Amino acid sequence: MSAESESTGTGTVTVKNDGTVTMDIRWEIHGLDGPINEENALIGIHIHTGDEYTNGPIVFGFCGQSPLPSFGGTCQQGWSSHSAQIATKYAGKICDMPDPACYNNGQTTATEAAQMLIDGRDDMYVNIHTTKSFEANENAGPLGLICGQLHLMEESRPEGSDEWAGLGVTSTSRGMKSALRGGY
Repeated sequence: MSAESESTGTGTVTVKNDGTVTMDIRWEIHGLDGPINEENALIGIHIHTGDEYTNGPIVFGFCGQSPLPSFGGTCQQGWSSHSAQIATKYAGKICDMPDPACYNNGQTTATEAAQMLIDGRDDMYVNIHTTKSFEANENAGPLGLICGQLHLMEESRPEGSDEWAGLGVTSTSRGMKSALRGGY
């Protein structure tokens, strides 16, 4: 992530046993992180394996554009500095490209990856990438503007349900507190 970033974010990731993953996300752009526009585009929102200080492979992608994969389509654009992205829901797509940028070189199914999220087998984090954050990290790889660990919230799974509705994310650029531990 960008060391000088002042931006923050919160969100909830919903994971179903069938491999469906969605994210409701909100973030605020502060200081030199903005604006989000053609020169500083929002180029990706992903779930990665690893901790928020690791440049881990992508498991699920929600949106993106060059130089990162698009997954579910182009991310929404157009926020000034000190503005907020309010509760946008994105549908996740498994990173299935035969590429080292994808977890397990793209050989993991959406159902397997969703189960990894539910079981908490691997550390995972959410990463929001912009052109500025991508370029600021130079050879360190595409570390994000806002990044944070997932942790399962205990009240996440309604009894008898096949989904976890509370893999939440509360973050600053230094670390998103979120929700992903445990299993059923």
